[in-house]
Amino acid sequence: MKERSILVAVVLLCALLHGRAAVAQGRVPAPKPGASAAASAAPASSAQAEAEAGDEVVPTSPRERALMALPWQNGPTTGALGTIAEIKVPEGQMYLDGDGARRLLEIDQNPTSGRELGLVAAADMSWVMTFEFSEVAHVEDDETAPLDADKLLASLREGNATGNEARRSRGWETVSLVGWAMPPTYDAQSKNLEWATHVRNDTTMGVTVNHNIRLLGRSGVMEAGLLASPEDYGAGLAASKAMLPGFSFKVGQRYDEFREGDRIAEYGLTGLITGGALAVAAKSGFLAKAGKGIVKLVVVGGAAVAGLLSRLFGRKRASSDRE
Repeated sequence: MKERSILVAVVLLCALLHGRAAVAQGRVPAPKPGASAAASAAPASSAQAEAEAGDEVVPTSPRERALMALPWQNGPTTGALGTIAEIKVPEGQMYLDGDGARRLLEIDQNPTSGRELGLVAAADMSWVMTFEFSEVAHVEDDETAPLDADKLLASLREGNATGNEARRSRGWETVSLVGWAMPPTYDAQSKNLEWATHVRNDTTMGVTVNHNIRLLGRSGVMEAGLLASPEDYGAGLAASKAMLPGFSFKVGQRYDEFREGDRIAEYGLTGLITGGALAVAAKSGFLAKAGKGIVKLVVVGGAAVAGLLSRLFGRKRASSDRE
């Protein structure tokens, strides 16, 4: 119920900022005098006080309003990743379903695959981790040759060139794959393959780290992708790694539940890195600090949202009185 009330307040705020105040149209009752005082009567956390104290949290750009309108779910919660898996989202992090994840990526000019099942973000948007499922069949992890980092990087750059063609067709900025932030490694015990690259926006020259983790399942691979700025990468990687033990395939979908007769993938670990068809597009332009103040409204709770709404309504009334 608490999350529902927060989201209702967020929707009301977005409507007000767009000049479509729900109050004026009779859809939502106007706040009663003294409501803001009641909302703030309980002791507020420092985060709540910070959100209530300054106007910097008010979304002013289309980008911020679009971010505000996403269907965020606050942790602790469990996010369903389709019918394949689920992720436990701890307190201080947020979850978006597949549709919300695609909308967030589109906001920052990142191509989507249509296979996005969900997304987890830090409360301050310093990092996000997307989840996509690739039903490529059962990937055997019995490659004996070591992974060739140089050849793999060349293949990734080829895939990124394909991704840039899609960006240009939409009038988006292109990106360059600079090099490894972490060469590919495979953990045979956890069945996790991971690597990371530095990606540079060709227009702004801003750099994003793309950290990829492939979680092997019975019938395919869950593709977890961490996006963060270089300065937030270390903390983001630590936080996302602490979250990942809460990831689990549903019963019947785990790697060790493979049965004779299940379909076998045509490629192994190397193919997972290059994307099989060399169609791996790097992501950049991460929202990061541009969205921190806005998302804080969702995270810190109803008191902060109620306080902000009260100030906005108060300003509107004062303006009307002057006229």
